[in-house]
Amino acid sequence: MTPTPLEARQLCRLRALRVERAEAQRNEAQAAADRALAAVQTRQEAIMGSRSALAALSRTLAGELALDRPRWQGFAAAERARLADRIERDEYALVGEERTLEEANARLYEAGVELARARAREDVVRDLAADARRRRSRERDVRAEVELEDRPRRMPA
Repeated sequence: MTPTPLEARQLCRLRALRVERAEAQRNEAQAAADRALAAVQTRQEAIMGSRSALAALSRTLAGELALDRPRWQGFAAAERARLADRIERDEYALVGEERTLEEANARLYEAGVELARARAREDVVRDLAADARRRRSRERDVRAEVELEDRPRRMPA
């Protein structure tokens, strides 16, 4: 059963709305993936910063404060423990954020697949609408030809 041109236009509009919705969902998934990636990068930078601070503390204790080491030993041990704890917490949080990023990328992939499906369906409906218009045009042409043939012809006098 072939749809009428009106039905085909309605189907086209429906499919276009579904494509819009799929695009919006893909854009939302892209934004979520971007946020997750930014969180992972921020966490990695925090870890690198804490590691740099720990290395700087060790260099300072070995260099500038080597003579006063006994005096600074308690502070250095506390700061080293604080930085090590921060690194451990950040690494643990990084694992969770990386998992969130993987999930966001999976949702983005699925949204992209759904968008491709919606676009393919829209293309099929557009082709169907074009076929319905062509069929309707052919039917009008055939009717017009039949009407012309059925008209009585005037004979020249």
